[in-house]
Amino acid sequence: MQTFLASNYRTIHHTDTIDASAVASIVVPEVEHEEIPDRPAIDIMCVVDVSGSMGGECEQLLRASLKFLVSELAENDRLGIISFCSEVKSVLPLSKVTDKAATNRLIDANIGAFSATALAPALYQGLIELRHREEPNPVGALILLTDGYANVGDSDATVISEKIRRLMSGDRTVIDGAVSELEAEDEDVQVQIQGMMNAMPEANVDNGDEDVLQEIQQEIQQIPMQQQVQMPMQQVQTQHVQMPMQQMPPNMRANRAPGPIARLFGRGRPRDQTQRQLRPRPVQRRNDGGLRTGPLLEAMLRPAHSMSLYTIGLGRNHDTGLLSSLAESSGGLYNPIAVNRDIADVYGNILGGLVSTCASTVVITLSPSEGVVIDEKSVFAGATASKDNDGSVVCRLPTDISSGERKDIPLTFKVPALASPAPEWEAMKLTVSYFDVKDKTTVSTEPVGLMIGRTGETELSRDTLVDQTIIRRDIVTCMADARKLARTNESAAKETLQAMISRVEASSIDQAAKDEYIANIKEVLETLETSYEVMDQYVSAATIVHTQQRAAPGVKSTMYSNKGRAMGMKKSKAFFA
Repeated sequence: MQTFLASNYRTIHHTDTIDASAVASIVVPEVEHEEIPDRPAIDIMCVVDVSGSMGGECEQLLRASLKFLVSELAENDRLGIISFCSEVKSVLPLSKVTDKAATNRLIDANIGAFSATALAPALYQGLIELRHREEPNPVGALILLTDGYANVGDSDATVISEKIRRLMSGDRTVIDGAVSELEAEDEDVQVQIQGMMNAMPEANVDNGDEDVLQEIQQEIQQIPMQQQVQMPMQQVQTQHVQMPMQQMPPNMRANRAPGPIARLFGRGRPRDQTQRQLRPRPVQRRNDGGLRTGPLLEAMLRPAHSMSLYTIGLGRNHDTGLLSSLAESSGGLYNPIAVNRDIADVYGNILGGLVSTCASTVVITLSPSEGVVIDEKSVFAGATASKDNDGSVVCRLPTDISSGERKDIPLTFKVPALASPAPEWEAMKLTVSYFDVKDKTTVSTEPVGLMIGRTGETELSRDTLVDQTIIRRDIVTCMADARKLARTNESAAKETLQAMISRVEASSIDQAAKDEYIANIKEVLETLETSYEVMDQYVSAATIVHTQQRAAPGVKSTMYSNKGRAMGMKKSKAFFA
């Protein structure tokens, strides 16, 4: 890994106090091999939509996509699959794929098209199982694929994104407090029914009491359905339960003729003191979509491990805001797919990036010299930077870094006046720490300084990288602004984009970069001519691509690609052919 610092000023007069720009760069050399040797093992958790709208071609392509991953996994790689429709189903726990043929048969048997879309519960489960995985491989990724909106459990994009953020930070209350809407409607009735099932006077239920048990179930069913906590009958038949009489529902108390519960538990007969006392069995709460919280809470007691989240939205009717925000906040990519067959490129691109990963948990530290003030809010890295007491700015990058990738991070800082000229004045130092996924060690780079001459007149630098990086940042801002404007004023959105094109054309940046930037902005204009929804999806994907400097098939760009992704897409095309 190589690190650099560059400024938009070559020299600054020693008496001047000005605002300057800088770029902190991280460059990882490309691997010059057909196959990456000794690549780190990877963990992939696939969370896939099998709701009714995923039938036909979508269903076939989804199966093929999962089988492509199976075909490319190495000996120590692990794969997990969670499907969701009206309920969440763990198709394949995160595990090594030792028998690829058997795994493919499992995919064929379990991946179909069913009913509703329990996206949120499936996503929560997949994230927890991957982030808190045992014996983790150094690279982890969750791939979420859907063609619609969440409509079972949490459905609001803001709520889901916030819960994912909290889960990523290890907040167990997201799951511990996740009582379904049905359970929350009448807590008193809930307590009564749970107590009736788990905490009544001890009783032995034999097969001869089946008719009594059926009458009990009928009494429970008389309570409104939205207030019931469901429990399979076989659990009732095998439990010893105890409960104070005053906690029983009113229609089961002693002020009425003995009913089935009274007969079952032998009201009026002496208590058999030899009966075995059993501890109450805690009820395991279930979230909407069949999410079982017990194992997830237990998993979250384990350490958290690095992972990224990639989202794939099929067709035009999916939740762009949710999928893009999830990817953006976790170092992944949002991939909208208009043509289903493009799914091959998406899976190839994701897998190629994962297998070429070199560094994770990348943290940059910018340490200013005396008098220099770095604006932490100006650090454009796709993540929030913080400032220490000594003025140093620290930012953890949201993405891993693969071979052949670079990260150019623009920022602004205040340059102080000096008492006397200085031929070489150090404005700040850059240090990068990261986890080397191959050697499985944490590494810190040697500090590099930003040197600026403080003699003579103030003069701008001719380093085109700084200008190009600033333009890239401003293109992201421009696209986001145009998307907001397009909701109410399409002509103003177009004017904003056209102005950005003119600025790029007039710049002195590298011609290849200039051509790609302009092509991307024109693509936004073209999508806006189609519909706002199409523009929204493209801009959401493109802003992440340019922020993270990471290639995605749906955005026209070659400047961010690496050989690992190119090889992955080549393999996926061959597999799907």
